[in-house]
Amino acid sequence: MKSKQIKVAIADDHPIVRLGLRVFLDNLQSPACSIKGEFSNGADLMDFVSKQEVDLIVLDLNMPKMDGITTLGKINELSKPPKLIVYSVYHDNKIVKAAFNLGIDAYILKQRPIEELAEGIEQIFSGKMHSSKRLG
Repeated sequence: MKSKQIKVAIADDHPIVRLGLRVFLDNLQSPACSIKGEFSNGADLMDFVSKQEVDLIVLDLNMPKMDGITTLGKINELSKPPKLIVYSVYHDNKIVKAAFNLGIDAYILKQRPIEELAEGIEQIFSGKMHSSKRLG
C-alpha cells in the first residue's frame, strides 16, 4: 500500500533552486512528496498557505518582499502550521538559533548533498528535529 504523500510548498528566490527542489522531491520514493506550490518570496507563500493546507514548507531565508525569518513568524500564526525546513546557505549560529526559536523542524545547508533534505524530511515526519551536520 502506498503511503500518504507529503504536500509541500517551496519558497526560494532562485528559479533554478526551486526547479531542483521540485525535481528532487517529485522523484523521492520515501518519503513520497507532492509539490503544491512554488514561490519566489515569503509574501506569495503566505498568501498561498493561508488558503491551502500543506504538510511541509521548504524555504530560503534570503528572499525579496518578505524574508524567511519574517515568513516563519507569520507561519506560526496559522491555525495549523506545517512542518518547516529552512534550506539556506547561511550557517551563522545567530541565524540558525533564531530560525529554531521560530519553530522550524530542520535547518539544512544548501552546501550539503541534496540527499540530506530527504533524510531531514524523514526525520521530522518521525517526530525528530534535524540540522545539517556542519552546523555548530
